[in-house]
Amino acid sequence: MRGRAALVAAWLCLLGCGRVGFEHLAAPAGSDGGGDAASRGDAAGGDAGSPIPDGGAGPGGDAGSPVDAGSPTADAGNPASACGGSACTDVGGSCSGSVCVINVNSSGPVTCPPGLDCEIRCNAAGACNSGVDCSAAQSCVIDCREGNTCAGGTVQCSASGDEVYCRVQNTCANIAFQCTQASSLECCASLTCNGTSGTITRHFIGTCP
Repeated sequence: MRGRAALVAAWLCLLGCGRVGFEHLAAPAGSDGGGDAASRGDAAGGDAGSPIPDGGAGPGGDAGSPVDAGSPTADAGNPASACGGSACTDVGGSCSGSVCVINVNSSGPVTCPPGLDCEIRCNAAGACNSGVDCSAAQSCVIDCREGNTCAGGTVQCSASGDEVYCRVQNTCANIAFQCTQASSLECCASLTCNGTSGTITRHFIGTCP
């Protein structure tokens, strides 16, 4: 009996020890479960949560910070500056493109500002009868548009040469011209250009545009 009891005890001990051994050997494989999924993910493709550097593009994402297109272009400027701006308006003129247009409706001397291209329109009887000074101008056109305009006084021309248009009767009489041959006096009607003096190229069958 003692021998049988000892045999049973040995058998039980063997079963118990063997189970513990099996559990000890199986534990590492079971705890890993074939490898941690997060670890496998790191090894395969890197950390999916890492930030994308600025300027790069993620899949379907922003290609980076927007590029500053720059400030709006500067204003092109006041068109009046092309014909002298306030220099033109100060003498009662207005700009037509690059030309300072001065409308004269009364007697009194008329001056084109220095360095400008002027068109001086003598629009009413007595206008431009006290002289026209274009001596410092870039150029002048003096347009005597009504009877009894541009009568008397002195016309001083620019160095580049000016045009004086005498469109109707009784214009451009008794003017003393201080010009050069580069300037022209266009006498486009009868009874015009009477009594003129000084240096200017006269056309008694003139052309007035």
